[in-house]
Amino acid sequence: AAWSLNLARSCHGNNLYSKAHDALSQGLRQLSINNVTTAIYYLESAAEESMDQADLEKTMIQLIRCYRLAKDYASARKVIDEYPFRSASDQFSKKFLLEFEWEKKILLCLNEKDFSPLLELCRREGSHCLGSYLLEANLWKYSTQDRSPFPKLRTVQQYPAINLSQDKNFYKIVMTIEDIHDDRKLNHARLEKIGQVFANIAHLSSPDKKLLSYYALSKQLFLNQAYSFYQICAHAYRSLSWTVTDGYSNDALGIGTLGERKNVF
Repeated sequence: AAWSLNLARSCHGNNLYSKAHDALSQGLRQLSINNVTTAIYYLESAAEESMDQADLEKTMIQLIRCYRLAKDYASARKVIDEYPFRSASDQFSKKFLLEFEWEKKILLCLNEKDFSPLLELCRREGSHCLGSYLLEANLWKYSTQDRSPFPKLRTVQQYPAINLSQDKNFYKIVMTIEDIHDDRKLNHARLEKIGQVFANIAHLSSPDKKLLSYYALSKQLFLNQAYSFYQICAHAYRSLSWTVTDGYSNDALGIGTLGERKNVF
């Protein structure tokens, strides 16, 4: 896709896409295949150009997220601090404001080593009591072992206004991790199903969801003393972390490095 986009640009110049939109598209493509450093290059290029409101919002959110995954927290906070002045219009979309607040809160929680403020956003009356955020919040909870009261997904399913299964693969992954947390009896049949879910993590749409899923699953397998399976999942997390941070860290989320247990399940 990136090759085709460059080919189209070379043939049609700026008549097909504006420079900003072209760079944004390249950045999103690179992010989707876990090339965060390259995505940052394109997103920064897009941010230097004039663009419409929709592209500006996408660029800013993805820049914050990419900087966070690359563990460049200072640059992420700089984008956050500057955001009100980056547009000729102050009419930011509701979707942007939700994403902006979410990323801002994650950075705060990472700095404070306390994820209860993030979970607070997703409570019944919270601003982020929405399907995708509830799924991600559960993964942060199971990754950090945060003890704050938080509704189970099976309970949230009963809320009529919330659709948890819009991304069916992600939903199944998070539900499986919740089940492991609630029922620590991992027989052969359950481990086989968990293995299928583990394989599906690689098909998620974004590296942050992949990282969260690998980390949360690793944590729960470790707590269940399924150490050999834990090692497989932890290795996947570390490998993806090395990729998205361009070799800088094996803990892209910044939660804490997963341990090295040699025990066999």
